[in-house]
Amino acid sequence: MDLALQGNSGTRKLTVAEMFFKSIFKIGVVQNRNYFVCGREDLIDRKSEARTIFKMRKAFEHASGGVLVLDEAYTVLP
Repeated sequence: MDLALQGNSGTRKLTVAEMFFKSIFKIGVVQNRNYFVCGREDLIDRKSEARTIFKMRKAFEHASGGVLVLDEAYTVLP
């Protein structure tokens, strides 16, 4: 399942995402309480592709079976 929340800064998108996650966990859509919020610095290493791959794998492992929230997703792409 994919979900994108769009809006201006300060409109509590992360708060809404967390509330949504709690709801889908309660009804059994996700089986795991993993809720991991990450940003560009948690995923991308400017100096090394290998370290970028390592960081991304680590983020996916943290969120495995749960929800991965990419904060400020537009910063990941050039």
